[in-house]
Amino acid sequence: MLIKKVLATILGLAISTSSFSFGLLASLGIDTSQLTKFTVAKVSVPEIKTTNFSGDWISYCGNHHEAIHMKVSNNDSFFSADNERIEIGGLNKQSKITSGNRAEGNISMAHWTKDGHLIISAIAYEGELPGAMYYSSSMEQIVTRAEISMDSGKLIFDTKISLFIDGESIPVTKPTDRCVYSRIS
Repeated sequence: MLIKKVLATILGLAISTSSFSFGLLASLGIDTSQLTKFTVAKVSVPEIKTTNFSGDWISYCGNHHEAIHMKVSNNDSFFSADNERIEIGGLNKQSKITSGNRAEGNISMAHWTKDGHLIISAIAYEGELPGAMYYSSSMEQIVTRAEISMDSGKLIFDTKISLFIDGESIPVTKPTDRCVYSRIS
């Protein structure tokens, strides 16, 4: 019940004026006598600098002995690498049930920094669903943060990775990585 009250409070404060919000809160049985009333003001948001990462890129990063090719396209509202597209400024999600009754998917968010870097945060998960023939109740999650930037005409991917199995943190051999790509077209 408390969660419903908190959600109603957040919604009430986010989408209404202060007088309506206090009426909504009072109708939910929340004591508003200790709350400070406020007024909503429009705030001007500074224009965010974006960077054009579009092009064909190559790198020899990580443990790869062969070149990694990547085709990137982007504008201020999306980023795409090898046709994997992520919307910037929103929540992206994908999920599917694979053979063997396994669930896998990801949830990601992307936003621009004030200096034109792109931050992508993602959680990928995989686990067996109840009812599977060999149900182990194991759920694996990979939490990733990637910062994409340009430096002297090079495309830079800085990543941080955490791994969890059933909520327990698992040590990662190389939790951070930097990959530098050179433009080939």
